[in-house]
Amino acid sequence: MRAYERAAQLSERDGDRARRLAAAVRAAVEAGAFGRAEELCDAAAPLTRDPAVLAGLAGARSRLAFERGMPRTAARVALDGAKGIAGADPVAAAELLVLGTYYAGHGVDTGLTGEAAALLDALHLPSDHPFRPYMRQARAFHRLSTGEAPDPAAFAVRRPRTLWEQTWTARVLNISGNAVAALEVATDMVAAARAGGSAGHLANALFHEAGAQLVLGRHRAAAEAAGPALTVAVETGQGSVAAYLRGLLAWLAAAEGDADRCRALAGEAIRYADDHGAPPSGADATWALALLDLGKGRYDAALATMENRWPFWPCSSAWLRSAADHLEAAHRAGSADVAARLMDGLDAASGRILDPCGPAVLARCRALLASGDEAEAHHVEAHYAEALRPGPCDDRPFDRARTLLCYGEWLRREHRKADARVPLRTAFDLFRRCGAVLWAERARAELRATGDRSVQAPADAGAASRLTPQELQVVRLAATGATNRDIAATLFLSPRTIAQHLYRAYPKLGISTRTELAALDLGT
Repeated sequence: MRAYERAAQLSERDGDRARRLAAAVRAAVEAGAFGRAEELCDAAAPLTRDPAVLAGLAGARSRLAFERGMPRTAARVALDGAKGIAGADPVAAAELLVLGTYYAGHGVDTGLTGEAAALLDALHLPSDHPFRPYMRQARAFHRLSTGEAPDPAAFAVRRPRTLWEQTWTARVLNISGNAVAALEVATDMVAAARAGGSAGHLANALFHEAGAQLVLGRHRAAAEAAGPALTVAVETGQGSVAAYLRGLLAWLAAAEGDADRCRALAGEAIRYADDHGAPPSGADATWALALLDLGKGRYDAALATMENRWPFWPCSSAWLRSAADHLEAAHRAGSADVAARLMDGLDAASGRILDPCGPAVLARCRALLASGDEAEAHHVEAHYAEALRPGPCDDRPFDRARTLLCYGEWLRREHRKADARVPLRTAFDLFRRCGAVLWAERARAELRATGDRSVQAPADAGAASRLTPQELQVVRLAATGATNRDIAATLFLSPRTIAQHLYRAYPKLGISTRTELAALDLGT
C-alpha cells in the first residue's frame, strides 16, 4: 500500500496517479486498513474517468460501506458504479452488480436487488462467458430476498479461480447447504489469505470455514475458526462480518449449553442488526437464543423467540434448519396451529429446498407432528425411517442426532424402552462428539428414563476444554516455542493481544510459565 502511494506521489499525469492510488486502495483493503482505503478512494476518484479504475474504486467503496453496517448504501454504490462502466467493461460491471445484489439482500431492500437483477439482464456478455453462472446466482439471490424460491440449478458452481470467485462460491455453497464443498473452498481462501498477509479477507474466509464446519457438526473446529475471525474483524473494523460471527458463535454456545456466552454474543449481534437496519446479521443470533431454550426444555420461550425471528432466505439451508427448530418448539409448546402452518410452508417448498439434507429434515418434522396420534404409529415409524435413511445427512452428525433423539423419545413414550435405547445411545455419542453438551445431556436424561444408567455425564475434556477457541489456538502455538510476535503474525493479531490471551489462559491451565505448556495435553 505504501509503495503504491509513493508511486502515485511521483506520478506526473493524473491518470497514472489515479491508477496507482487505486492499486493502493486494493492493497489497503487486503491489509485490513479500511480507514486508509477510504482516504485513498477519495484521492483517486477525481483524477480519472478510466472504467477499470472507477470499477475498482466503486467495489472498494461498496465493501467499506457494507463493513460499516450500511448494506443499502453499499448496494447503491455498487449499482451506480456498474452503470457508469457497463458499456466499456461489462465484466467488471457484472461483478459489481452481483455484489450489489448480495449487499441489498442483507439490507432487505428488494427494490435494489430487483434493480441489480434488471441491470444484469441488460449487460452484453456472451452466453457462454465464464461469469454467467455468477450472474444467474445473483438473480437467484434476488428471488430469495423477495421470498420466492429460486431454481436449485442456479446454485450449481464452477471451480472458482480468483479470490472474488472463491468468496462468492463459498457463500453460495453455504447458503445451499453444500457444506463439504464450501469447506474445501473456504479452506483454500484461509490459506491464501494467511500466505498473502490479507487481513482484510481473512475474517470473511474464516467465517465461511466456520459456517461449513458448523453444518458438518464439527463444533469445536467451527469455534476455533470463528473465534480468531471475530478478533480480526473487530480489530480491522469489519462490523458486518463481526456481527455474523457473533451470531455463529452464539449458536455454538447454545448447542454447548453456555447460556451466558450465548446471550452476550447474541445480544451484540442483534443490537448491530437493529442499529444498522440489517436483519440478516442478527438472524443466527436470534435462532441461537431459541436453540438454547429449546435444548433446556423452555419451549414456550423458544417459540416466542422463533416467532419474532427474521426468516432467513426461503429454501436456503439456514431457513430449513431454523424452520425445523421453530416447528419443534411449536409442537412441544402445544401450539398445534403454528406447527401445522410451518409444516405447510415446508411441504410447499419441498421441491425447491436447496439443502440436500432437506428430505431428511422434513421427514423428522412430519414424524414429530404425527407422533401425537397413537393410531398413526406406523406412519411415525415410516417418517423416522425416511429421516434416518442413508444419504446426504450422513455427514451431518448434529442433525442426525436430533432425529435420533426425537425417535428415541417417541419410542419411550410408546413404552418401547428397549427399542428406544439404541437411537438414544447413538444420539448421545453423536452429540458428545460434536461438542453439543446441552443436547448430550438431554439424550442421557432420556436414556436414564428408559432404565439405562450406563452412560455417564461427559467428563472434563482436559486442559483444552477450559480455554476459549482463541486462547487454545494461541497456547498451542506458544507450546511449539513460537514467540508472541511469531504468533501475532500467524493469526493477524497484535503481540499485545497475544500476551493478553496467554495471561488469561495460564490460570485456567494451572501454570505460570511458558515452558510448562509443552507438558500439557492441548488436543489437536
